[in-house]
Amino acid sequence: MAAAQSSVTQKRTDQILQEIRIILPGTQALLGFQFIAFFNTRFSQLPPGVQLYHLGNLLFTTLCAILLITPVALHEIWETSRVTTVWVRFTKRLMNGAMFCLITGLAGDVFVAGQLIKNLRPWAEGAIAGAVWLVGIIMWFGLSFIYHHKQ
Repeated sequence: MAAAQSSVTQKRTDQILQEIRIILPGTQALLGFQFIAFFNTRFSQLPPGVQLYHLGNLLFTTLCAILLITPVALHEIWETSRVTTVWVRFTKRLMNGAMFCLITGLAGDVFVAGQLIKNLRPWAEGAIAGAVWLVGIIMWFGLSFIYHHKQ
């Protein structure tokens, strides 16, 4: 029984590490674009509050990257490459937090981008950003919750 549990845990660990390898490059690319925005001349034309808001989005994306990298470091340092169910549970929580930070940073950047569009209704960028956030939450968390509780 212990060998079967270990095999399942090893398979889940490999799957989680693969998921991190897929999510992390996109997060890093987004982070790069968020940093570049500060050096764009149009960025300086945004109101100071929107500039600070963009900084907040950058911090959410940075936290996402940190949360995604943490399981790999813990796996090598804390677990010394052993596979445990504790690591799997903890990593799932970190990944959920990372995905929440990612969708929050993405939706926030949609709002900031909307600020740069002329002739947009004053409420439109907030509505669009809210829709992006809501769709992300539903797709990443809502569907998972529904699927998990149907089994």
